This record gives sequence, structure tokens and C-alpha cells, in this order.
Amino acid sequence: MGLLFLTIFLLISTIIYCGGRTTFAIMMSYLIISPDIQIFGMQIDSIYLAVLYFLILILRTKPKIKKPPVVFNAYLKLIILVYLVYSVSWLVFSRLDFVTYLSCVTGAIKILLFLLEVWIMNESLENLDYTCETAKMIGIVLIINFVFILFQKSSLDLSMTFLDTYLSNEEYEYMVYSTKYGYYNRFNGLFAYPMHMGLFGTYAIAFLTMYDHKLKSLFKWILIFIAGYIGILSASKSFIFGVVIFYCLNMVRLFIQSKSTAPKKYSVIGVFLIAMLFIIFYNQIYNLVLNVFGSNFARYILMLSTPMEILSTRFDADTGAINDLMYFLENHFFFGVGPSSIMGEYVMDNAFYMILHNGGMLAVSIVAYFYTKLVFLCKNKSNHLIMIFLVFVTGLGFQTWIVETISVWIIFYIVLDLKESSSFSFDLKFKRSNLKEM
Repeated sequence: MGLLFLTIFLLISTIIYCGGRTTFAIMMSYLIISPDIQIFGMQIDSIYLAVLYFLILILRTKPKIKKPPVVFNAYLKLIILVYLVYSVSWLVFSRLDFVTYLSCVTGAIKILLFLLEVWIMNESLENLDYTCETAKMIGIVLIINFVFILFQKSSLDLSMTFLDTYLSNEEYEYMVYSTKYGYYNRFNGLFAYPMHMGLFGTYAIAFLTMYDHKLKSLFKWILIFIAGYIGILSASKSFIFGVVIFYCLNMVRLFIQSKSTAPKKYSVIGVFLIAMLFIIFYNQIYNLVLNVFGSNFARYILMLSTPMEILSTRFDADTGAINDLMYFLENHFFFGVGPSSIMGEYVMDNAFYMILHNGGMLAVSIVAYFYTKLVFLCKNKSNHLIMIFLVFVTGLGFQTWIVETISVWIIFYIVLDLKESSSFSFDLKFKRSNLKEM
């Protein structure tokens, strides 16, 4: 089934590209929900084959290739530098589990090349609106997953059979665990894991709400509803708290940017009323969620009254999966040991500790430097700042900061949107200059 999905995607992309139209939306949507496929008895991510196919297509069509915009070029340098540090740390301090190391590095290279191909195949088109195309991409992903979730709800056996041919073995095993009671305890749609779907729901709601993407108002609100629906069905703590954080930040943004006093008053009153209604009807809301969405999601609603519990599975001294890693890092703080475990430590679920484990403070410093400059560049674009903040916050529960498919589209969109407004040099000094014509 994954191979069929890949074939349809490549066929549609080729027709669109050869017709002189933009492939941005369909290519980026495929990056987010790409399947794994079986080839010669091996299971691989279909993005590898897509990268190879588009490379051949580009070489055959010979489009005019320009130098990447400076901000995009800086992002590419970030990926290369961080993974170079990972590789050196692995060679010097670990040299264990070569398969895991190779998978990590080639996974980053795969996404880097795919982003370059997306840019090469679309940058020469006139009047290309990246905001509109990103909104279309979100719409494609949401609608496909909404339809598939309806399929999951209608037939457990058939949908699991489909997922068995779509997901990797590890991803499928997690969904088997999620359905051990004879129903979906957590839904994943066509995403690798339920948490991925929840994170995408959060990002989608934020993007569709804040940006001028030229979608019709009714269609925008339908997509926001779908994003909220799939986010709830993912039963992800990151979705619950991500949406709450976004809503609060967006109200502050609207309050600050409003030119008249009336919208500011309405924003404050709206936040206050919603907060009061939630407090007053907390028990009724909890019971409603429990009856409609089940105990798994309702448990996360309870956490809104004790927000620090969202970090319990990552940071709790007694039960957190990352607890042993904290002690381990005391001996490899500056350079890390590369992307492989050397003593059975758990190195997932948190972007900061994953980077610290793989490349030490050297890698963390490189990532911090990039994001500091990016924030400085976006200081007059509050919507960009909120999206970056959401990526940062959700990174406390997942590795969203560098080159993860579920969040890379946000940074990719921002760096492309900035290409006509500012220059960005990935050097040792902060410097702003007018963007030269490439």
C-alpha cells in the first residue's frame, strides 16, 4: 500500500511540475505523512526513493537553479554543522550501534535533500505565495487524515491491515499496543505516531489562525475544526497544552497589535470569560470529554489543573524515561556521544536532551545561535515568533528543533518567507544587510 501511495504521489507531482505549476503543497504534505515501503525484503522510508526520483527529474528538465536565499542557506548550514558534530562525537566517544547512527545521519540528509528539491522545483515560478501554498499543504494533510480516521473508526481490522503495509514495524507495533482493548485508544491517522498527529494539529491551528493564506473563511474554519478533532483523537498532552499556549499568545498578539481599544478589550474579555467558564464548568467539561473521547484524553484534561504533570513522563525523578539520561550526561556534557546509546539510556522525546546527548553543548550552542538570529530577524513578525515558540515548547516533549518532518515545514516556511526581507549570515557576528539579488 505504501508503494501505491508513493507511485500516486510521484505521478501527480510530475504532472503538476511538467505543467509549470507549483508542487510545493503536495511535496511538503507527502514529506509529513510519507509511508514506509518494502523493497527486496527491506523496509525503507519512501522519502529516499522520492529524493532519488526528483533528482532524476531535475537533471532531466534542467531548471534554472539559483543560489539558495541566505536565510534558507543558513538553515541548511545548521543541519550540516549539527550532524557533523554528531558524527565526530560518535566516532570519538562511542562507535557503537552503527545502524542507529547511520539511520540518524541519513535521515537528516534525506530531509535536507528533499527540501532543496522542493525549493529548486518551485523557486523559479512567478508570484509564488509560500503562505498560501503552506496553507494548502496543511489542508491536504488534514483532509487525508480526517478521511482515514473515519475509516479507522468504522473498521479496526481493515484499518490495522492497511497500517501494517504503510507504517514501519516499530510504528505498527505501537498501534497494535494502542488497540489492545479492541478499539483505538489513541488515533494516529497516517502519521507515524499519535503524538505526531497531535503536534501537527497544534501547528495547523496556529498557522491557519494567524496567517493571511487567502483561503476562504468557511474552508479555513473547517480545517481548524478538523485539526482540533484529530488533535483530540491523538490523546496527546502536547496538543492540549500547545493549543492552550497558542491561544494565550495569540490573544496577547492581537491585544498589542490592535490599533483601536475595542479589539483589545474584546481580547481580554474573551480570554477572561473562557477561563472563567472553564473553571466554573470544569467537572461538566471533564465528564463531557470522558463520554465523547474516552478516558485517555480526559486524563489530559485533568492535567490542565496541574500543568506541571505534562513533564512527568520526561522529567520526573522517579518515573521519567529521561531520568537515567540526566545522570549519564554528567560525563559527556560538552561533546556528547553521538546518536546511539552506550549504556541503554533513552535518548528520545526531548529536543534539548537529544541534542545534548548526540553533540553536547557544542551542538546545543549551534542550534541556539541559529534560533537566536532567527528570532532577531522575526522581531517584527509576531506570527513567526509564535510559531517558533511553539516549536520550541513542543520540543520539551519531542525532537522538533532541527530536522524532524513533523515540524521542519514551519522553519522551512519561515526561512523562505524571510528571503525577501532580510539577510542572514551564519557567522560569528550578528549582522544585518540588504538582501542582494541572487
